[in-house]
Amino acid sequence: MKTDVGEPLDQGHQVGITNAQENNSDLEIASKSKEMNLAYKSGDYEKAAELAVSITAISKDELRDVFVNRGVKIIHLDHEAFGIYKGRFEPTYDLLVDGNTADILSAAREFGAKHAQQAILVARILKEGDHGEGARLGATITLGKVINSHEAVAISEEVLNSGFSGATFSPKRQGTIIIYNSQDLGMTNEEFKVAYKVLLEKFAVDYPDSQLEVGSFMLSLGKP
Repeated sequence: MKTDVGEPLDQGHQVGITNAQENNSDLEIASKSKEMNLAYKSGDYEKAAELAVSITAISKDELRDVFVNRGVKIIHLDHEAFGIYKGRFEPTYDLLVDGNTADILSAAREFGAKHAQQAILVARILKEGDHGEGARLGATITLGKVINSHEAVAISEEVLNSGFSGATFSPKRQGTIIIYNSQDLGMTNEEFKVAYKVLLEKFAVDYPDSQLEVGSFMLSLGKP
């Protein structure tokens, strides 16, 4: 789920949404999703990654239209991203938008419902002076290089071992990894801070240029 070389993270809303389900209403996506899942389970990560990109390429224009039709501005959209959640491979979008949060959630729900998505996430960074109950921490780790599918799988194992359920990868953004302290993690802010610091230390050896950004976000979670 979640969020652009060239676009600062303090603009707009990051949207976490995928569309790769074997019960997808789009038969081509459903077929490719099944093939992708089989490839991932068999350890053919390159094939799984190629299929993931081909899946999101099919519907990226539809995704753009759904948001634009609701008056939401697209700041950045890259379909070559993916997530790994509890051992499950998920094609996703690197999506940054600007607009009313309610409109953004409505657009995400519309797209998610059509593509059998189980949940959606919208994150808006809290700027200085903003206040909001339920604000959550979010960590963005930039590894400093484009990562391939094999590296992402290895990294996801480190993510899980550090206490996180999974992460969103944006390979073209210099290996950006995005993790939010959403309610389903069951972590306090202090536990979240300890976990991402441990994760960063693990990356420091193989990725000496890695950097960390942490901010407070208003997370809106929902079902399509």
